[in-house]
Amino acid sequence: MDLSLCTQCYCLAARRHARAMTRRFEARLRPHGLRATQFSILAALALAGSQPTGALAELLGLERTTLTRSTTLLARNGWLRAERSQDGRERPLLWCSRS
Repeated sequence: MDLSLCTQCYCLAARRHARAMTRRFEARLRPHGLRATQFSILAALALAGSQPTGALAELLGLERTTLTRSTTLLARNGWLRAERSQDGRERPLLWCSRS
């Protein structure tokens, strides 16, 4: 299989640049104990306000299970908390400022 055309592939180039940017952001976030993916969750909650997990997953383009793993760690470290709702099936997430 000849893969020589891949040297001009925009998809591969975009992914390479995205990984480089992520490494830079993560280096700046590391002293705060955050990863770039976790920061995007907190930023979405700070901007959009309290969100149920399903709505937040859709907003961020994440699978619910992936979001749940990240939010569990963020809650354990005091970055967010689950609120009570009138509908017991929902637990909206809320960003907590760690001043």
